[in-house]
Amino acid sequence: MDVAAQKSRADQLIAKTNPNIRVNSPPGMLMLDSTDIDNIPWCEIPNFPGLAIKYVWVDLEKGVCVSLIKINKGVQLPVHVHYGTCMLFCLKGRFTYQPAGTIGPGGFGYEPFNTIHEPDSTTEEETLLWAVNTHNEFLQLFNDDGSPGAFQHLAGQLKWMRENYGEGSVKHLNVDPSFWES
Repeated sequence: MDVAAQKSRADQLIAKTNPNIRVNSPPGMLMLDSTDIDNIPWCEIPNFPGLAIKYVWVDLEKGVCVSLIKINKGVQLPVHVHYGTCMLFCLKGRFTYQPAGTIGPGGFGYEPFNTIHEPDSTTEEETLLWAVNTHNEFLQLFNDDGSPGAFQHLAGQLKWMRENYGEGSVKHLNVDPSFWES
């Protein structure tokens, strides 16, 4: 790198509002434009027929993830429980949690820890949600007799997505490279 390029880069690190402060870029910092997000493949999840997901950001230590969720028109998702919280912002379509109600475009939903629910989008066209899950590494399904069933784990799901949808489904995530080796 030439001297002029080094000086230009150094000048960019000085805060615009206070020249006595340098801005930084800690590990895990991420900015994705809409085209970057568009390029992440939709991954269909076998336990949830009619649902596809794109993880935009994850923190495996804290069980935090940000995702886009797409649910096909007319889909009733199976009853399940998240062992964490979820915040939803509806971008398109309508989304229902019983007994909490329904949200449409621009609507917000909050799911507290340990909520047992069976979301649906049976009343509208395809539904698109922006979701932020916290302390939510585990999701549990139920058996036909009502007993607790299979678990879905965030780390396992990421590995499954990489294996079935390729590196493009996870390469942007805040995940230590050694995670993929375990």
